[in-house]
Amino acid sequence: MFLERSEGLYIGKFATLFRCPEIGHGVSTRPGGVSTGGCASLNLGNPHHDSGANIEANRARYFSSLGLTRDEAAIPGQVHGTRIAAVDGPGVIPDTDGVMTATPGVCLTVQTADCLPVFLYDPFTPAVALVHAGWRGCRDGILAAAVAGMRRTYGSDPAAFLACIGPAIGPCCYRVDEVFKEYFPARFFLEDRLDLAAVAVHQLTGSGIDPRRIEASGICTSCFSRYFFSYRRDGEGTGRMMSALILH
Repeated sequence: MFLERSEGLYIGKFATLFRCPEIGHGVSTRPGGVSTGGCASLNLGNPHHDSGANIEANRARYFSSLGLTRDEAAIPGQVHGTRIAAVDGPGVIPDTDGVMTATPGVCLTVQTADCLPVFLYDPFTPAVALVHAGWRGCRDGILAAAVAGMRRTYGSDPAAFLACIGPAIGPCCYRVDEVFKEYFPARFFLEDRLDLAAVAVHQLTGSGIDPRRIEASGICTSCFSRYFFSYRRDGEGTGRMMSALILH
């Protein structure tokens, strides 16, 4: 993943998806917004520690940097579950942690602050999905649910997918309790630290996606406080990044 400067913001882009002009995508970073305190500065989704006006102003900046408007966004109401919703228009989708569409012009979004944003693109249907995958979602199979949902809804073949995994807390910083070893195989741990991105890659390949077609950012949100919010590092009062994916 690389950072592209756009309208005063730094937007994360994947080389894999950047080469596909028929889609647009981006991962927000921390600089360039109007929020203050723990949410400084481009908070795109923590309403409990920031004003609604700040969040809307930040979202306007973010979507503008992508050449979009807020009115095009499908925004899931995330609950750390496994529901994947098929959408054909913008709006807020309650109790949902993944969204998918084959409708051009609908901007899929998810919000993160250590969890994985996972991008899926079927170039042949075409169709896209964007998933919020934390440890609970990965434990309960949300990525397999997303692939199965695209297969069922759009007739997608996972072998043709491109998949990208955005910035999230890395194994350098993600210390977990012993109970986590009941949830994930031992190979995903380095002593008491979990490699959540490796779990995601394993689940995506297990769902039929070619590992050569998966790009992982390898960026730890906890390590880079200048560019990323991190719940584990800063607590509940921190801001949220937003990822976006759209078929043109």
